[in-house]
Amino acid sequence: MKKKSRFYRGLLTAAVCVLLVPSLVFAEEPAAESEVPQTAAVESTAASAPAEDLLACLKGAAKAMEPINSESFQADIAVTSSMMQGNMSLQAKGKVKPEVALEGVMNTTFGSVLTNQNKFSTPFYMVQDGQDIISYVNTKEDKWEKRILKNYLHMLNPAIKEKAAASASEMFSAVTQVSLLQELPASRELQVTVDMTRLSEQLAQQMKQSSLKPEEAAQFEKAQQFMKAMGEVQAKVTIDRSNSYIIRVDSDLTEPCRRLAQSVLLENNKGKAADQLLISQLIQNSTIQFSLTQGDFNTAAAAVVPAEIQKKAVLQKDEKSSKTKK
Repeated sequence: MKKKSRFYRGLLTAAVCVLLVPSLVFAEEPAAESEVPQTAAVESTAASAPAEDLLACLKGAAKAMEPINSESFQADIAVTSSMMQGNMSLQAKGKVKPEVALEGVMNTTFGSVLTNQNKFSTPFYMVQDGQDIISYVNTKEDKWEKRILKNYLHMLNPAIKEKAAASASEMFSAVTQVSLLQELPASRELQVTVDMTRLSEQLAQQMKQSSLKPEEAAQFEKAQQFMKAMGEVQAKVTIDRSNSYIIRVDSDLTEPCRRLAQSVLLENNKGKAADQLLISQLIQNSTIQFSLTQGDFNTAAAAVVPAEIQKKAVLQKDEKSSKTKK
């Protein structure tokens, strides 16, 4: 049970950090000379809006959001299968620049389709201390755990940040298709297709310039393999017409995650035909939906960790480090 709870709390921290990366890395950098990357691969299915215009709209929205220093966001993942179903909702609010200061809660529901659902609610705080990210997680009733992600922000040193900004526009070359779904009085909805293989290659070129530790490089290489296995990913992007901010992203990740799961299955279960067949059937009968909503731009207050929580929180040591020392 302890291993499950550790995994759950680690997942929470990882999820928040992943959602923060775009805000932290591509923050307030000089605009590129051309707002529209030169790529012939982008197509548009909207007769009234050329692909270049739609891509410029998407890139303009990303650029408009760079100066945002505080916000609220909610990321939801819903997973269903013939045997199990689950939902994870991560809600957070606070400052993202110049220093991270967030508070939020992760609500999780999962269980068999035939039995009662297990429900968990985990409040948390996440704050920045120099290059480190510190999280305080409410584990049980009045108990809190403290975790420190050392040098999480080392990628933000001036040299790396400059290179990241230079390659930001190149990331849009992974967008292979943009379609105009709907024009509404208050918003515009775009259907965006991203080639994850191309995106992983762009990220790899960028990360070659960074000073990753060997274990970090290995983790990134694994993540790159996962991205390639996913293939193309489609998402509906909703842009607020009043400020050009992206306020919602919806994606059916069923097919990309099936391709990823099959790839992992083949790699980890070689020679186990029966297991492969069973897991493969489970994968094919599963679905996964993702959505991200954002708001309270530049109005959300910085979260403050109560002194009582700071005092009672128990610092969690890195298990790998402690095992090595023993």
